[in-house]
Amino acid sequence: MKYKLRALLLGAGLCLFASQPAHATNVAVKLLLLVDSSGSISASEYNLQKTGYAQAFQNAAIQNIISNSPGGIAVAFAEWSSSGQQAIRVDWTHLTDATSANAFAASISSLTRAYSGGTAPQAALSWGVSSEAWSNAAGLTFTGAKNIIDISGDGSGESGTAGRTAALGVVDTINGLVIGGSTSVANYYTNNIVGGTDAKLYLAASFADFGKAVQEKIFVEIGGNVVPEPSSFLPLVSGVLAIWHFRRRKLGAKKS
Repeated sequence: MKYKLRALLLGAGLCLFASQPAHATNVAVKLLLLVDSSGSISASEYNLQKTGYAQAFQNAAIQNIISNSPGGIAVAFAEWSSSGQQAIRVDWTHLTDATSANAFAASISSLTRAYSGGTAPQAALSWGVSSEAWSNAAGLTFTGAKNIIDISGDGSGESGTAGRTAALGVVDTINGLVIGGSTSVANYYTNNIVGGTDAKLYLAASFADFGKAVQEKIFVEIGGNVVPEPSSFLPLVSGVLAIWHFRRRKLGAKKS
């Protein structure tokens, strides 16, 4: 009887322990990268996007900011296409130095394409703050001093701002990167996607220019205030990348 009682108490203790929430790691920035994988993106363009993100985390200036950020940063890489087609491709990862940043970059480089369907950025934003996407699959929890969604794409999506409204209930900022010179797509991202504190829209004139735009964007998102010198960062070409600054707090919440 004594041994049965001990076993019951031990089992109860294990259940109680398992029910406790995972310990949260405090980081300077929690950043979700939402990358367009819709049918309008060709295979070569998909590879240019993937390479751009990987090279950003290999960049010395970006790695220096990560190393000097209190608690480092947490970042995840996701792909999206049609409504219902979204997936975390590289899980939430704690980056604290060049080694962890290079490992994250290598994980991005090894990916194969997830989708090739329609274009539904509002659905991607809503999904991005769901428990499925905003938490690490292994149960790790990160709490960001700043929480940012970074979404890139080359096409317009659903009407309205439902996804932006949902996302801004969880994150501080949604930044956008529009690929190509389409004014209509840029207007869509301005009016329906970008929002929150110090939100910005970046424009890359072509997929070939995507890498420079991504590095500039991530540098600013994780705490860089001034574009570093060309020796440590790819120079930006005038007319290739335009940055639209939005200083209105919670723009998305006001427009919806």
